[in-house]
Amino acid sequence: MPNLKHLISLKRRFSTFNQDLTVGRTQQIIEAFDPSRIEKSFSFNDEKVSKYVTFFKSREKVNAVLLFIDITAFSLKFESKTADQVVDFLDNYYKRVFPIVAKHGGEIEKIIGDGIIVVFGPPFLEGTSFELHAQAENCAKEILERLSQTDFESKIALHYGEIMYYQNTSDEYYEYTMIGNALTNLFRLESVSLNNSINFFSSTPFYYMKLVEKEGWDFSNTDRNKWEMSNLQPVNLQGVSNKYFTQLVLK
Repeated sequence: MPNLKHLISLKRRFSTFNQDLTVGRTQQIIEAFDPSRIEKSFSFNDEKVSKYVTFFKSREKVNAVLLFIDITAFSLKFESKTADQVVDFLDNYYKRVFPIVAKHGGEIEKIIGDGIIVVFGPPFLEGTSFELHAQAENCAKEILERLSQTDFESKIALHYGEIMYYQNTSDEYYEYTMIGNALTNLFRLESVSLNNSINFFSSTPFYYMKLVEKEGWDFSNTDRNKWEMSNLQPVNLQGVSNKYFTQLVLK
């Protein structure tokens, strides 16, 4: 779950984000998660607020699709810019990416400089594995198509698996942090991801969805004139059981 105060700021700037989790509801959730009030019992008339609070406090394990979006070769671009230029550059990047994420039903999990972690799944978005993958795929495609041949040209790692949210209650920390092997593998996949591509492991459901499409069963709105799936490539990453990864490449 994103830092809640930061999430409010995002929702004020980009009003299309998750209409269920409004600024007002997010503020109520902050009150429920406030460590200084942890012993208090909260009663919410709003069922949607209760749903979010119950979900995070129960530490339920769920399956979700995760995207790691980041600018290709950002470190090299960073070196040639002043501090003010970096701020302006990233602000313009966020202005391009965040509305697309909101449009496709994703929620911003975390921002790490040019890296943006997006989640498609409970409690923000309900759906079957296929539906979550389809929404994440359409989001990733639109981002890469919009940023192609600009200073913000990017790459995206896509991974699916089990996650849960954990809160450190020993300090005033207004955040439930996503943890799980799916997130660990997402970070590792990002490290080998290629430009203008949606990168994914061959052991994931997304690979089999794309493989079936490649054989002629078109389950998505993939424009074959814009996108193609590359061949499997071996990956040698410590702690990763997946032996190969591949990409949907923007032509």
